[in-house]
Amino acid sequence: YSQVSGVLPLDALPRLDTGPGMAPLGVVRCQLENSVSGRVQLVLNSARGLTLWKDGVPVEVHDQVLLDLAPGQHILTFAVELSQRQEGLRCEVSEVPGSSARVQIVSGK
Repeated sequence: YSQVSGVLPLDALPRLDTGPGMAPLGVVRCQLENSVSGRVQLVLNSARGLTLWKDGVPVEVHDQVLLDLAPGQHILTFAVELSQRQEGLRCEVSEVPGSSARVQIVSGK
């Protein structure tokens, strides 16, 4: 679970063993529900050590990431190279001026 600040601590991430002699990865996934096609922006506390996929398709990662979303649910998957990252992960979904997208984070059960 994330902290009040929205940061997900690295020690809270499930680990994926990538093989002998290789550092494990932390993996986290979330779902977004979009009602109208458009662009949204992900604002990350840092892109360092991150790999991102939207619906299984790789996305280039920067501190701010623009996503084009069709209506419906979308899965974001982050792989975190724990050997390259000292701080936890914080990802904020923000509106893009002029975009008609309406996105909500799908919460757990």
